Amino acid sequence: SRYREPDLVLDSVKGPEMDPDALVGLNFERTTALLGEPALLIDEPPAKIWAYNGSSCALHVFFYPKVGGSEFRVLTYEVKGGTEASPVQTAEGKTLARHCLSELLAQAEAKRAVQTAPATGPAGGS
Repeated sequence: SRYREPDLVLDSVKGPEMDPDALVGLNFERTTALLGEPALLIDEPPAKIWAYNGSSCALHVFFYPKVGGSEFRVLTYEVKGGTEASPVQTAEGKTLARHCLSELLAQAEAKRAVQTAPATGPAGGS
């Protein structure tokens, strides 16, 4: 069978209506497993910001170090749709955030499907 079982970690949070608040608390590894590699890495000490671009939105995930430690976790996120950011506290902002996250999850899933397909040539690195 060529079908590959998705990670159980992903199944617990992924879904068509995944709440973007589920990102809060994730570390670098789990965020990458969920959304793939970010389009842009921004270093604004003490924060590390990962930017993901969808076709109709952008998601910025803000990592901060845990108190008294060096491990980074997602503390918050920001979603931009079109030309302006919508505060995620509003109903409109929450809807945009859910839509954007669904789009980014689908993109990441499509990339994983391509990466796990049988290779026809040499493997490319980054």
